[in-house]
Amino acid sequence: MTTGQLARRLGVSQLTVVLLEQSEALGHIRLDTLQRAATALDCRVVCALVPNKPLEQQLAAVELSMALENQSVEDRETRERLLQTLSEQIDPKNIWREK
Repeated sequence: MTTGQLARRLGVSQLTVVLLEQSEALGHIRLDTLQRAATALDCRVVCALVPNKPLEQQLAAVELSMALENQSVEDRETRERLLQTLSEQIDPKNIWREK
């Protein structure tokens, strides 16, 4: 789609679309502007925070603490069940809330 075609869908000038694309490329685009462009393209905006470390790596501190308290999980099957149980208990709505 050309900038002219997108401009017509958004009801703005072609220059505005060029500026929108530049702000997006620089990481300065506003979310409401991005949402408006998405709507014009029959899309939706999806924003996600993805942890850099896998869950198993994040739980390493828990395992260390358990080992120090003589509560370590030795066999692999028990460890995997523990990881599964812990991952099921994580509430995605509250994962970033401070305790």
